[in-house]
Amino acid sequence: MSKVFRFSLQSILEYRQGLLDTKARELAEAQRTVQSLLHRSRDLETNILSSQREALGERTGAIDILRAKQHERHRLSLAGALVALETEIHKAREILTVRQDSWMQAKKEVRILEKLRERLFENWKTAEKRSDQKLTDEIGNRAAARQLRSVTPNLPGATEVQDV
Repeated sequence: MSKVFRFSLQSILEYRQGLLDTKARELAEAQRTVQSLLHRSRDLETNILSSQREALGERTGAIDILRAKQHERHRLSLAGALVALETEIHKAREILTVRQDSWMQAKKEVRILEKLRERLFENWKTAEKRSDQKLTDEIGNRAAARQLRSVTPNLPGATEVQDV
């Protein structure tokens, strides 16, 4: 029996591990995209609130209609941008979910192959131990037969035991 364990599916395992690494990078990229979009959304919301505070701060005294309309247009454009950004966030989250599922599937496939390799390695070790034990037993039996022959050379059947 060979003294070195060789996993016959090692190349497939390495290929799947490469796919897992690729899926992990894609997942990280999707997570960064979602985080970036959420950050932009918070910035837009902050901008809308500050614009509203600015418009409300000018409500004392004389009201400039043009200025009020300008604030309203600005608020509406920011609200429109926020709605578009929320749609973009929703799409990015869907992509993130798909990539998470893909990464989980790749991880599962790698784990299956690794468990198979471990099980085959354990079986190989057990077979190696049995083989070594058989060899040790055979050596012991031959040594006992030699010793028996040397002690009692004239017994019947002693000539039948031969060294190989």
